[in-house]
Amino acid sequence: MTNIPVIYIETEEDEEKYLIEYKYSIHTKILESIELSIKENIDSVELFQVVNNLRGFTFVVMVDRDNWLDSLEKCLKFYTDSEEYELCGRTKNLIEEVKNGK
Repeated sequence: MTNIPVIYIETEEDEEKYLIEYKYSIHTKILESIELSIKENIDSVELFQVVNNLRGFTFVVMVDRDNWLDSLEKCLKFYTDSEEYELCGRTKNLIEEVKNGK
C-alpha cells in the first residue's frame, strides 16, 4: 500500500470541513484498507497522509493490526448511525475475520 491519499490543510475551515464532511470517506478507507491487509497479510495499514500547512506539520494516519478490531467497531457504529446497512454487514463480517485471526 504505497500510494496513499494526501490531504492538504491550509486553513481552519479546511480542518473543520475535512473532519465533518469526510467522515464517510475516512471510515470507508479504514474498512477497505483492513480488508486488503487481511487478504495480503499486512500488519499495519497506512490510510492517508495529512499535510497541515496551517499548523506546520505532516503525519501519516495508520492502523496497526492490534487496533483493527477497535477501528472496525467504530466504523460499524458510524455505518449504523448513518443507516449504511450494506456496509454494516461488510464490517460485521470483517470484525468476525479479525476475531478469528484471519
